[in-house]
This record gives sequence, structure tokens and C-alpha cells, in this order.
Amino acid sequence: MILDLDYYWHRVQENDDKKAFGWIFNNTFQSLCFYAFQISGNRFLAEEIVQEVFIKLWQNRNSIQIRENFKPYLYQMVHNHSLTKIFQQNANKNAINNTVSDDIWQIVTEGHQYNAYLVEKLEAEDTHKVINETIENLPQQCREVFMLSKFRDKPNEEIASMLNISVNTVRTHIYRALEKIREALNKKM
Repeated sequence: MILDLDYYWHRVQENDDKKAFGWIFNNTFQSLCFYAFQISGNRFLAEEIVQEVFIKLWQNRNSIQIRENFKPYLYQMVHNHSLTKIFQQNANKNAINNTVSDDIWQIVTEGHQYNAYLVEKLEAEDTHKVINETIENLPQQCREVFMLSKFRDKPNEEIASMLNISVNTVRTHIYRALEKIREALNKKM
């Protein structure tokens, strides 16, 4: 059987076809999880990301407008949602760090036992800081495109229209921003 995602997506949008949606899910779930895992580094988080993307797809099936093929759109959704989840997790961990009182912090730091959760929180804070600094140091248009894409969930076509640039330029800016973030994170490790 030939994998024709566009055909099945059309059936989902036109007829609310649950079987067609199930076919898309069954034939893309594993590869999308692998892709999300490459971004997040966490298998459980990757599965959660893909499941949330499919929920969002189903809920918005009648309003989604895809100008090209469905497959790149689906991978872009997973990509954007993966980054959003990573940033949200880091923000949540930072919020926890900021609520710990100085007295508790002193007790924890003076203890002689290794606390994996504490180490994870500190590493997450460092990672979040590196990511934010890298984003702040991007060239203006690159930073603007990246922020619109990753933090405001704007599709590439809309960003291109808003900034009066081509969709390929948008993709290039996002790619360059991600490369800079990867480089910065690799230097940190």
C-alpha cells in the first residue's frame, strides 16, 4: 500500500473520517516519535508530544489549511511542539527553583547525599539560560522569525507574510537559530 498522507488527510477534513485519521496515526506515529525524540532526548516526552499533536490535529481538522503536502506540515507541528514542550519544562523547573527558600537551599546544599532531582533542576536552569542567551544574540530578523515560530506557534507562511520575506527565508532563519542553539548546548556539555 502506498503511503498517501494527503489523500487520508483530505478524507479527515472533508468527511471527519475517523478511520482515515487512524490510518494516518498508525502509519506515522513511530517515525514522528523518533523525530520528537531526536529533539527532546526523552522517549516518554516524545510520545506525549506526538499524541498531543494528533489531538490538536483532530480538534482543528476543519480549520487547518495546508498549502503544500500534509507530511511536512505534520513534521513541522511535531518540531514546533517539541521545542515548546522543552522550553515549558525548563520554565517550570526554573519556577520550582525560584520558589525554594534560602533556608531549604542551604540544608540541601550542605547535605552530603547526591540528589539527582536537584542536579537535574540545576542543569535545566543552565540549559534554559544558554538557550535564552543564544536566542538573544541571534541577528534581529532571525530572532524575530524564531520567536514567532517557536513561542507564538505561527506557521512559516504567516511569518513570511508578516515580515515580507519568503517562506524559504523563514525556514533558513529557523534552521540557523536551531543550529546556534545546538552549538551553544554542545559547548555547555
